[in-house]
Amino acid sequence: MAQYDTDYLIAQVKRRASLPTSQNLFTDAKLVLMLDDELKTRLVPFLMSFQDNWFIARQSYSGDGSTTTFAIPSNAVGQKLKDISIWSGGTPKYSNVPRVEYENLAYATFGYYLEGTNVKFYPTSKAPVSGDTVELTYYRRVSNLVGTSEARAISAISSLDIDSSTTLPSTFTTGTEIQIVSKSSPFSILWTGEIANITGNTITLDSTPTGVSVGDWVCLAGQTVFAEIPIECIPMLCQSVVIRCMEAMNDREGLKNATDNFQQIQSSTLDTISPRVDSSPAKIFTGNKLMGYL
Repeated sequence: MAQYDTDYLIAQVKRRASLPTSQNLFTDAKLVLMLDDELKTRLVPFLMSFQDNWFIARQSYSGDGSTTTFAIPSNAVGQKLKDISIWSGGTPKYSNVPRVEYENLAYATFGYYLEGTNVKFYPTSKAPVSGDTVELTYYRRVSNLVGTSEARAISAISSLDIDSSTTLPSTFTTGTEIQIVSKSSPFSILWTGEIANITGNTITLDSTPTGVSVGDWVCLAGQTVFAEIPIECIPMLCQSVVIRCMEAMNDREGLKNATDNFQQIQSSTLDTISPRVDSSPAKIFTGNKLMGYL
């Protein structure tokens, strides 16, 4: 059991809920699904509510003077964007490009509007030109939590080859898209690509991984054995699943105690994770340019 992997999370839920080892209402597989659900419906919104750049990612597109439509990344939470900027030569040309509602385009001098899952700049005469970089900043959807039996820890690395000390899952086949996840907090995705070949317990990757070390985990694309949240939030995650267990068992007293404990854990967690930067100076903006600090 690696610290903070799904085996660890399952053990914490069972301990907090005092689930007997003989019970079969909450299997490990079911607890993983509950952990994943609570992660996405409670913990991620909790962290996003601080508007403190948790789960922030950026997608860049090159301008060519004619393209005005750019796709919102498929892994954006709720297909939601934080902001849009245009860079030129490594410096900001427009920070936080203004959004224009479609019905107001006739009055707009420059901006963008949303159409389905795309961003469209208007007017077309002001499309990002060659040398410009369009940068979409968005909130990245966290990977799905899975049991450790569905992934493998890396036991050795040699160029394109990574080894596992145990038999690979049947879902690992040539051509399968995978990702390598760091064993250390914040459990970032270190590499994504495809399996080029499999020989025994050795996976040959389609490109050389960088920043990967023994003990990191190989998972199917979009999956992980670690909750992608600060480790200080792990008790909140586990306790929220305990609440779900008490609800399922119709244990009213247990539910009240679990809820009270959750409130206490949440309060102490707030003190730990917010604000992310102490004594941060306030930023001053003029128009769409960052000018200075208070």
